[in-house]
Amino acid sequence: MKDKNLNCVFAGSFDPVTIGHIDIIDKCLDRYNNVLVVIGENAKKACLFNIIERKAMLEKIYKGEKRVKIIVYQDIASDYANYLKENNYSVYARGIRNDSDLEYEKGFIEQNKKIYPFIQTVFISAEEKYKEISSNLVKSLILEKKDYSGLVPKEILKYIKEYILQKNL
Repeated sequence: MKDKNLNCVFAGSFDPVTIGHIDIIDKCLDRYNNVLVVIGENAKKACLFNIIERKAMLEKIYKGEKRVKIIVYQDIASDYANYLKENNYSVYARGIRNDSDLEYEKGFIEQNKKIYPFIQTVFISAEEKYKEISSNLVKSLILEKKDYSGLVPKEILKYIKEYILQKNL
């Protein structure tokens, strides 16, 4: 599906950004005119990086890409639906790695239709080589002092290593 006339939203916690996230964002760029990356907090997840650090990582990766806009959900939370509508975001992209991701995401479709009737949810399958990659896996490897370098974008590898040294992890 290619529709360069549509703008899409891709939301997540991105703690940290993985090559799997980048795969999905890049697929969105191939299919849509603009991509709004929304960074949120997930109360069920203990974050390693704060939201400003996560935004900085994404901005470093997409520096110079005018079709990617990166925002923090909390900055527009009170007016999220209007923000999306006013900026012509009509596609909500969800990355799918496996059957459990699909079932989880399907649970939100009806709810999202009620809140955002102008948005169509699309599922974008991860490449086979990214299906096992998650932020939780990367966080675990960081905390266990194991190699995670092949799982995060090269643009932020130095940033993450400096963070680890700074925090003495």
